[in-house]
Amino acid sequence: MFMGFYGLNLASCLIIFLIALLLFGPKYLHTILKDLNASLRYLTKYLSRRDKKQLDDDKPQVEKDITGG
Repeated sequence: MFMGFYGLNLASCLIIFLIALLLFGPKYLHTILKDLNASLRYLTKYLSRRDKKQLDDDKPQVEKDITGG
């Protein structure tokens, strides 16, 4: 379900990138790529944190013995 959503986002980013390239020309290509790289880095950090949190939620909760000692 989510992979289709990410694929749609990737396709829309590619279309927006091509439109921006046509509008602004290759002069701004470096700036556009730098912004795109920053966005992708943020996305990968967000997804890794979300996956880690989801894995932590799947772990069974261990009950602690509070009566001892």
